[in-house]
Amino acid sequence: MPEVTDYSDLNLAVLRRIPPGSTVLDVGCGTGFMGGIIKKEKHCTVYGVDADPTVLKLAAKRLDKVFVGDIENRKFTFPTKDFNVLLLCSVLEHVRDPHEVLPRLVKQLPKHAMVIICVPNIALWDMRLKLLFGQFNYTPSGLLDRTHLKFFTYKTARKWVEESGLKILKTDINPFFVRAFLPLIRRAYGSPDGTSRNFSNEKVLKSRPYAFYRKVIAPVEALAARIRKQLFAIEFVFVAEKK
Repeated sequence: MPEVTDYSDLNLAVLRRIPPGSTVLDVGCGTGFMGGIIKKEKHCTVYGVDADPTVLKLAAKRLDKVFVGDIENRKFTFPTKDFNVLLLCSVLEHVRDPHEVLPRLVKQLPKHAMVIICVPNIALWDMRLKLLFGQFNYTPSGLLDRTHLKFFTYKTARKWVEESGLKILKTDINPFFVRAFLPLIRRAYGSPDGTSRNFSNEKVLKSRPYAFYRKVIAPVEALAARIRKQLFAIEFVFVAEKK
């Protein structure tokens, strides 16, 4: 059996946009790390869907219920309609044709359901610098994750979401300042090569430096990134509803 890598970033922008006490369908839930945080901090019921049954074994320990499902399969339907928030967090950049997938999912939405979509920003400041010097190197994780198939800027992402049959209610971002030092943080917390291997999410989240970052630094860098989100936001978060 292949080893399951239990790694996912805590997405603060998504977390603050989840209504407390809601029922969330987390599509592309992976090991359930983010869904588990939502369940704990927002007191939500969280169902998970993923195409990989191996990761769902771990997700089942964190979420209320999990289902095997592949959104790239045109016959895919939601395994339950008992949800009021559809979460698509860092998943649509991994599919071959997000312009086909998202409208198809929108058509199936229950009435009054909220959709929260998070996609990475390819026009980030450091990516622009790298391209200036002819660099476009894929990595085990991050913006140029080897499994990313599609890339978005703020304008192209917003246009795509709206053309998929959604009305955008709010937008949010995750900044890229402290996160630029993520490889060093991973090494400090058990990943010598800077990848996700042997990296402990829980160890970081329970640390004093992270508590200080979340309380003091994160709000300041988020404010700065909102002013120039096209340059300084690593991820865009769209909160929307069906038109």
